[in-house]
Amino acid sequence: MLMQMSRAASPACDNDPLYTFVTVLATVINSRLQAERTARAQEQPGPDDDVADVVVVGGGSAGCIVAARLSEDPRVRVTLLERGGTEPPEARVPAFLSYLTARANVMEFLQAQPEKGNCNGTGCVFPLPSLLSGGGGVNGMLYVRGSSVDYDDWAEQVGDLSWGYSSVLRYFKRAERNLDKIIALDRRFHGRRGRQPVSWHPYRGPVLQRLADAFQAAGLPFRRDVNARGQLGYSVVQTTTQGGERVSSFRAYLGPALRRRNLRVVTYATVTRVLVEPTANTEGDALPRATGVEYMDAAGRLRVVKAEKEVVLTAGALNTPKILLLSGIGPAEHLKAFNISLMADLPVGQGLQDQSRAGGLVFDCDASLCVSDWEHRVDDLEEYDRHRNGTLSATPGQITAFVRTGVDPPPPLGRGRPAKQPDLQIMVSGSRNDPNGCVVLDRWRSNRFTFMPAVLHPRSRGEVRLRSSDPLQPPLVRFGFFSDDGNRDLAVYKEGLKLVLAMEPRLAERGFTLNRDPGQAPACAGLPFGSDAWQDCLARTTTGTTWHYAASCRMGRDGDAGAVLDTGLRVRGVQGLRVADASAMPSTTSGNTNAPVMMVAERAADLIKKDHGFGGKPCADDRSPGDSGPSDSEDSGPEDGSA
Repeated sequence: MLMQMSRAASPACDNDPLYTFVTVLATVINSRLQAERTARAQEQPGPDDDVADVVVVGGGSAGCIVAARLSEDPRVRVTLLERGGTEPPEARVPAFLSYLTARANVMEFLQAQPEKGNCNGTGCVFPLPSLLSGGGGVNGMLYVRGSSVDYDDWAEQVGDLSWGYSSVLRYFKRAERNLDKIIALDRRFHGRRGRQPVSWHPYRGPVLQRLADAFQAAGLPFRRDVNARGQLGYSVVQTTTQGGERVSSFRAYLGPALRRRNLRVVTYATVTRVLVEPTANTEGDALPRATGVEYMDAAGRLRVVKAEKEVVLTAGALNTPKILLLSGIGPAEHLKAFNISLMADLPVGQGLQDQSRAGGLVFDCDASLCVSDWEHRVDDLEEYDRHRNGTLSATPGQITAFVRTGVDPPPPLGRGRPAKQPDLQIMVSGSRNDPNGCVVLDRWRSNRFTFMPAVLHPRSRGEVRLRSSDPLQPPLVRFGFFSDDGNRDLAVYKEGLKLVLAMEPRLAERGFTLNRDPGQAPACAGLPFGSDAWQDCLARTTTGTTWHYAASCRMGRDGDAGAVLDTGLRVRGVQGLRVADASAMPSTTSGNTNAPVMMVAERAADLIKKDHGFGGKPCADDRSPGDSGPSDSEDSGPEDGSA
């Protein structure tokens, strides 16, 4: 991927109108972001800007929600610090996804530590979003809560029933404003008055229908709603969109709140550490307390903002542990190696999880079915501009499948989790078969589709550590993909490959030809295509991240030596410090993680309000007559009535 993004354009690209369009698009976005950075660098802080009641670190999906919810109380001063710029308006166009991630300055692509068992031994390439909205501004937009089993497992792991499915469902519903009339009628599972719009992509072209037919012919049942009574099967999944536009938590939550006088949002603010000071309790013991945050502003100046109540870290499962480590909170021996004073000896960064995947199987689409010429794209631009519909209003990834393999059978045949919990997701990604390499990553009019199995509940574990004591350096990440004892993760992944290989005849009948070019996986070229050895090789050499990083600062029950947080999301042994992002999850959920992160953030906001007596809109478990499940909370949606 790094080669695709950094490769110098061939002379043929000068005559490629799509390449020219993407170049101009990226130039416009980057120029606007640079202007924002320049303006921030020239700002001088006001007299009250160095203190807040709550400082929120990280403006991704979780941070936007926490800051917006806490600032509902006009008495509560909230400061949100984000290391990137504001989400560009172009991010609203669903099919522009790949152009933003590849060409715009909203994402860093980094390299993890090399490991023999994955990524061809060179270190996996992974992205770190850097913008106000975080991953929610550049992800595939799928709204997938996961299985109810996931959250009941959480409750069992952490010893707290309030993290069980029947309890967290109210927070999913509180966030959600489902725009599908039929699904919204199911009030047991869905919310209608939340801030986050959830809807279908408005465009479903012939490609989507044929992919759906192939899944159906392979024996997978159709699942209309993966966020209600079951999840197994293939589905065209609802998305965090409205009216053909992406709606991130920045647009849904934070944007409408920016007018509040008690909310201050600072972009291009790189947090260098949480300020932690020892205090004394009534017994005279020294207890560390988070008193504020040190950050570097857009001009490179070190600044401090004090937190009179608490600091909330929402920087994501890779950057949140990095900030904790820089603040003296983490494994004592690791901090000692960087001469960082120890404030709390905790397993920060240990147990990192991500849903391992690999290159998958590539299918080329018939030219008569997948038309990708520039003339049709011009029509698409006009259609989207007028009606917010057409190919620009959707992505191929809206279709996916959730599968339970036989690797860990449930009782009575085995000891696996209940049968309704999937352990495998088949993701579909679109790209462009471009021999000149001008624009390969293309979700707009794709003519090549990759079916990628992803292991939803990996047993493999990684870690996040410091690369150096320099806060401007990225974290050192080891993913540990396919490193579990017994190779269970590899077995689940290969079950996914076998399923897609079995779909080949059905896909061929519908205009999709399996690409057997050895160049798709050069390290495996000497092995029989599709063989068991080839599948092993594919997993170990074309490994990739799903961007679903989690559990690097997980919560746990009292006495759990592997837990960093208590079940109130508070950092153990440190007062006034909380984590409210995917870091806190005990384990990954069954699918894409943006919706679960939003749920965690909603719950974190209520926990903080309760602890400090803040006002706002707590999530009450109101029930309507005849409603057997948690109801919608009273939330009118965005203050200006829009997304």
